[in-house]
Amino acid sequence: MIIHAAELIELNSGQYESLLRKIPKEKQRQADRFRHRQDSLRTVLGYNLALTMLEKYFGMKQIHIEFNPYGRPYLSKENAFFSISHSGKWVVCAVDKVPVGIDIQKQFQVWDIWSVGQEALTEKEYDRMRRSADSRAYFFDCWCRKEAAIKCIGKGLFMMREIETGKGSCMVENKRYYLKQIKGFSGYSFAVCSEGDISNCQVEISPLLNAIGQPYLKVRR
Repeated sequence: MIIHAAELIELNSGQYESLLRKIPKEKQRQADRFRHRQDSLRTVLGYNLALTMLEKYFGMKQIHIEFNPYGRPYLSKENAFFSISHSGKWVVCAVDKVPVGIDIQKQFQVWDIWSVGQEALTEKEYDRMRRSADSRAYFFDCWCRKEAAIKCIGKGLFMMREIETGKGSCMVENKRYYLKQIKGFSGYSFAVCSEGDISNCQVEISPLLNAIGQPYLKVRR
């Protein structure tokens, strides 16, 4: 598995239009509908980050991205998988040879973690949040693990309460998925999920620049 993380950057109109044309038509329309510039940038940069990684690590030139009924992107004719997430100043993407899901979330102060937690967390998770020394951090870490697992499975947020996440894995529909909480992003929760074992993966910050001009993080098994 390889993970890239890029800080959100501003683009001039020419750069934006050039990158916009490279992403799926559905996402082009979505980016144009956003009211806030940063939301459009996150979508455009996220998908360009994915395209760059798929070309670099899988040698893909013509990449056709499709979407399942839950809106999850996938490659129908390739033996490669990817997942995108963005929040605050970060845009992240993971690629792998097996299904993968990634999620990053800024720990927003405006979120009512207790009411949202009752809807999204299992009873055991909610109890752990109550007893945690930092309930807000626990909530967002747990939320990200669940989101990453849902993206890996390829379904929707309706599964939130059906997924009991542990430190290194979770069971969904009688199948084990592996989880990794990624640290080092102050004020953010960050998690990745894969069908392959990622418990011993190493995260290193690399000075190499990707095609968008931002540093990436490389995750190796």
